[in-house]
Amino acid sequence: MRAMGTSETYDGGGLDVFVVPSNEERKGEDIIETFPHYDSIGALQQSALNGCHLCSLFAAPDPTASELPPNYSSKPYSLWVHCEQSYDGAGHIEVHVQGRRPKTTYISYDGPLSKIQGSLRYKRTDADEVLKLTKSWLDTCLNHHEKCRHSSSGGDFVPTRLLKVTTSGPFLLSVQLCLTNSEEFDPRTPYLALSHCWGASDIIKLTASVLSTFLRTLPLASLPQNFSDAALITARLGYAYLWVDSLCTIQDSPDDWEREAATMGNVYSNAVCTIAALGAANSRGGCFVTRNPLAFEPCLLRDGAGRDTVWAENKRVQRPDSEGDMRPPLHRRAWVVQERALAPRTLHFGSEMVFWECVQGTASEERPDFKATASRSSDDRSGNPFSAASSGLKTTLRTMKALGRSGDWADWECFWWKMVKEYTASKLTFDSDKWTAFSGLATAVERHTRTRLYHGLWESNLFEELLWKVLKPGRRVDFNAPSWSWLSVDAAVSDQRYNYNSDFRQAATVSIPPSSATSINNSHQSKGLTVQGRLLRLTSRVGHLGSGKKDYKFKLHDGRKLHERHTDGRWNPDITPDEKWELSILQFVTTAYRESYGLVIRPVDAAKTSWQRVGFYGMCWAHEDHDGPTAAPQYFGEMETVTLV
Repeated sequence: MRAMGTSETYDGGGLDVFVVPSNEERKGEDIIETFPHYDSIGALQQSALNGCHLCSLFAAPDPTASELPPNYSSKPYSLWVHCEQSYDGAGHIEVHVQGRRPKTTYISYDGPLSKIQGSLRYKRTDADEVLKLTKSWLDTCLNHHEKCRHSSSGGDFVPTRLLKVTTSGPFLLSVQLCLTNSEEFDPRTPYLALSHCWGASDIIKLTASVLSTFLRTLPLASLPQNFSDAALITARLGYAYLWVDSLCTIQDSPDDWEREAATMGNVYSNAVCTIAALGAANSRGGCFVTRNPLAFEPCLLRDGAGRDTVWAENKRVQRPDSEGDMRPPLHRRAWVVQERALAPRTLHFGSEMVFWECVQGTASEERPDFKATASRSSDDRSGNPFSAASSGLKTTLRTMKALGRSGDWADWECFWWKMVKEYTASKLTFDSDKWTAFSGLATAVERHTRTRLYHGLWESNLFEELLWKVLKPGRRVDFNAPSWSWLSVDAAVSDQRYNYNSDFRQAATVSIPPSSATSINNSHQSKGLTVQGRLLRLTSRVGHLGSGKKDYKFKLHDGRKLHERHTDGRWNPDITPDEKWELSILQFVTTAYRESYGLVIRPVDAAKTSWQRVGFYGMCWAHEDHDGPTAAPQYFGEMETVTLV
């Protein structure tokens, strides 16, 4: 027996029970009792394979835990049981292996929410019953979902190249590249598309030198698992043609790549269905997985008999909409944001089960019946950011299109920024793809809202659009975008909105210089932006918060150092700041309560004619004697006109 929280290590397998008393009883340290269990993680996993229900829960995958390498099978482990008395449940059990993040199984008083049913009873997600279920979802959507049909682009679009798939039962016989502009190809031929992670490994690609070979046949042995699995799924769903980015675009031809990348949005919006290798971190991970069905069913730990019934269950299933540490590998890839939003239907092959998502509903092996997605129409003018946050990307795009046809920017901007947040929280391999990977989605929104983007910001509302901030300093990307655009940084961003009908007022004006080009292509647009507002120097300093996070603070000064006594603000740098920078704030928003918000900028030339955005700030004046029109020039800076680049 030992106390919880000590640094003492545990040498063998066992059951460590954490007894957590109530607040009234908590006088000393929590207690751990150790009971015999298996002596290695490998033995625990074998017990799960042999059919032990509780061991199946302990050994189940947990995306938030550290993955155990094969050589860890002989490692000892311990089970830490955290006992609690709360409405949230009875506690949780952690599987600890030295040097790895623990895996968690939850304990609850309530009856189980789900039981093993239908296709979840099968150990492989390529079982006939699983694939029959996926086909039933697709057939139901095609035959009965009116919203999904309207969400497809329609028309006669067909990709330049497609892969023709030939199978015999569960076996893949051939994959052949086809040119769709040939006379024998019907442009109305339906096709599926693959959404997947390339990963760092070198995979088979279409290049100019192998084009003629691929037009005869592709070498099946060279196909990574994602591709061969997607080909089999295509055939099982009743289709013969599949689009895969690396095999349908000539990768060593800049002209072909640029031309095909410009149609990427049409590829996914016109596909009958998109196959998403959700759980695969690279192209060799595959769509199908082996699983333990017992890991999905709660295990009865105590049957009640006058006391509460206690269950153990896994709650951390990696789903298409999971966030944070639970976010699936595929959805960490920036290209996938527009693939998810534009595709009217997606079959997600996850790390544990298969999920269905379309404009009109969702389903999964766990809950195979369709659940309707919440949708808003153009009659709803609320522009509610909470509604946007809870919407899937397909519903987000559809709602934004509906509101954009007859509404203004305020009605749909929260839905647009939901997609920007999702995109900027994902990763790109090449900085040069920063706009291309999002352009299909952006073009679709421009078309429906009849408004124009200016370097990723809506031209009709540049004042509000400029007020974005990063959650953590990133880096400046090697891409042709001005510093004031979120396209210029590799960092997760969020928008900042203020109610100008209430306490907030605009304190600056923003305009595009007359020399600006009118093309919606970002590469052909001017980078300049003219802002008239109050400018004031600042001195920045860095503090430290918990978990190694930095706290960026600043003091203002106007030559007489009055601000150094009375003001203390914080700012969010877009990129890691250089201590040699000469920084100033450019005020955009103020309130009657002495609050101030705006941009942190720095001059990029000696004459201070051009300025670069480097962050976003927020602050509040410390004393009431700063109020009044006579104090404004002294404390808020002089009104100046600056050019942001």
